[in-house]
Amino acid sequence: AAMASRVSFRDVEPQGSYAAAHSTRFPGASVGRSYVPPVLEQPLIQEDTFTASQILRQQPLVAIAGTLASVGGVVFGYDMTYIGSALTMQSFKDTMNGGDQLPDSVESAMTGAIGIAAIFTACPLVSASLLDNLGRKWTVSLGAAIFCAGVLVQLLVSSSTLTIIFRLLSGLGVGIMNASVPVYVAEIAAKEVRGLLGGLYQLGMTLGMFLGALVSYLLQEVASGWRYCLVPQVCLSGLLVFGMILLPESPRHALNKGDGARARASLERLRKGAAEDYIEAEFQACLAAVESSKQSGVARYMDFCNPYLFRLVLVGIAVVMFRQLSGFNSFLYYGPPVFAMAGINAYVFQMLQSGVNLLGTLVSLVLIDKMGRRALLISGGLGMAAFLVALAITGYLGIVIPKSCNCGIDRCPDSRAPATHCAHGPGLDPGAVNPGIGAGVVVAGLAYVLAYSLSFGPVPRLYCAEIFPMKYRSKGCGFTTMFTQFGNWLVATITPPLADNLSWGVYLFWGAWCLLAFVFATFLPETANVPMEEVRLLFETKFGVPLDAHPPAQSFRVGLSIARGSYVGPLPGVPSAGGSQYELSATVSGSSLAAGRFSTGKLSTPLNLVPEPDQNQTSSVRSSNDDR
Repeated sequence: AAMASRVSFRDVEPQGSYAAAHSTRFPGASVGRSYVPPVLEQPLIQEDTFTASQILRQQPLVAIAGTLASVGGVVFGYDMTYIGSALTMQSFKDTMNGGDQLPDSVESAMTGAIGIAAIFTACPLVSASLLDNLGRKWTVSLGAAIFCAGVLVQLLVSSSTLTIIFRLLSGLGVGIMNASVPVYVAEIAAKEVRGLLGGLYQLGMTLGMFLGALVSYLLQEVASGWRYCLVPQVCLSGLLVFGMILLPESPRHALNKGDGARARASLERLRKGAAEDYIEAEFQACLAAVESSKQSGVARYMDFCNPYLFRLVLVGIAVVMFRQLSGFNSFLYYGPPVFAMAGINAYVFQMLQSGVNLLGTLVSLVLIDKMGRRALLISGGLGMAAFLVALAITGYLGIVIPKSCNCGIDRCPDSRAPATHCAHGPGLDPGAVNPGIGAGVVVAGLAYVLAYSLSFGPVPRLYCAEIFPMKYRSKGCGFTTMFTQFGNWLVATITPPLADNLSWGVYLFWGAWCLLAFVFATFLPETANVPMEEVRLLFETKFGVPLDAHPPAQSFRVGLSIARGSYVGPLPGVPSAGGSQYELSATVSGSSLAAGRFSTGKLSTPLNLVPEPDQNQTSSVRSSNDDR
């Protein structure tokens, strides 16, 4: 309900520093934004504030739900390191190819099967349909069930062809989980812990990578060890299938389906332990956002031609593609040869980079709500670029990598040896590298992994789950998840020819993309600690266009007399909303209104201040009639 109220000022005493207001106008809309600087002596909005730890103690089910949903990341990350290690296990070669190394084409098919299949189910035509029709939690459970079935059959078969087929089946489940888990977690989490819980999925992936490397290392010499490596995946995905059944559905999804009673029950379960007015305020905010979105009809794919949504999708795609083009997956898949030059074998490399990745992701969970998403992306992009350049320069100056191993009988007696056997320091024998250069490569590589794990590792999935309005969230996240999987496939495909032709220059190539990611991140709005229903306002201001046209503002005028520098109180005569009386919270300086907000209960809207001076020195304040 939009309103304008007349406030009379007589004998006003200026008090302290006050907020200045500014407004942003769009064609056919009037949207006000007010900025309250830290020096304001009396906050314009009196809200209860809680730390993340307080929220999690008050609402333990939210913590449990976020942690359980992150198991989807664990099984995906586990597979990323498992398959690379399995291909080197003698027991795997014995089972699949009579003890011989599998052909390159077969190994590539096994490695890429999950990513290719995940692109299909991450596509919004599939993932959004499941999320909107089955619901958030049931879609997560379905994805885990499909993944579990694929892995279970892989454990039993002894054919490379069947292994590829059922890895494709597992990939279908991965695509569904990647698209649904971030949406579910973002919608059930309170704004104070949305970053923390959203980052748990990435933490799960890094934990899975570490576990996959560790289990593969422990079982590498065990008969049929590759089969035992699959057992944890079956157990964890089975836990996710049945665990999700016990959790509440997303209240926002239930409201979107018109089931207010189920939405209220889910929200009360998730927020059990919180104050009643806290729950009521969030429920009313969700309800207002859903009702507002329904006024423009159901979400259609054609709606993404809307200037606002089209730009928002491009932002989401850019964020996830910069994540992939940062080169981390290239480093993950093809990093072992680099570390082999420093005398570290593939298994130790996997555990080293997984351990650093896990440590960095843990730290990012603490920083993601305190520093914000934007700050982490900016610092991470710059840090990754710097460390990749250092890695490239160190390697280029101190290590020679022949284009092939057939570099002469006197230099490399075994022409079939891996390239790292021929790599050498300038003037040194094959395989001999200056220890200082080897250590420099290791340090620069692990520093790059740390920068990635603090920024472009955990942030993009969470950011994409936050930025889309409720009505379009499943479809928008489907687009970004599909491009995540596409980027994963693209990087895995182009890295070998790039490495063959550029040698150490491939790290300069990825570093250039990291620098572009740094520049791009500086233009992103910050979403940390912003209610999901208000995130769209950030992007409307950034883009300069609204999501949809707002009807003209209506006005209610009420005479109020303010004798001091601030006023918080009811506006008599203004229709109430949801049983709560509207209130004006205003601060005045001299004879003009410096800033204000219009609120009902815990919900509040910035006021667009429109001065209307007359003989009585009056001013009016106006707000759009959109309840946001």
